Amino acid sequence: MHIDKGNEIELDFGLAELEKAAEFLKVFSDPTRMKMMAAMYKRERPVCDIAKAAALSHSLASHQLAVMKKYKLVKAERRGKHVFYRLADDCVEQILTVAVNHIREFGE
Repeated sequence: MHIDKGNEIELDFGLAELEKAAEFLKVFSDPTRMKMMAAMYKRERPVCDIAKAAALSHSLASHQLAVMKKYKLVKAERRGKHVFYRLADDCVEQILTVAVNHIREFGE
C-alpha cells in the first residue's frame, strides 16, 4: 500500500479481492473448522476421523467440510463407501501454520 497524491490511498489489492479474502478468512475463524483442518494437516483423512478429532457428529463434520469445500480449503475423494478429505493446497497449509506460529511466538 502506498499514498497517492492528495488524500487518496492506492491499494495494491482490489476492493472486491479484499472482500473475498475477508470471507475466506472467516472460514478460518471458527475453532471447530481449525481443529478439522489441523486433523488434515499433511495427510488425508476419512470424515469419521475428522469428526472424531473435532468432537463432532458425522453429519456436523460433513456440513463443516462442505463449507470448507465451498471456499476451496479442502478437496474430497470418494473411495468405496468412504470420503477422504485433505487440505486443498500448500497455501491453506501455510495459512494454518502461520496462524499457529504467530500465536506460539507472540501469545494471545
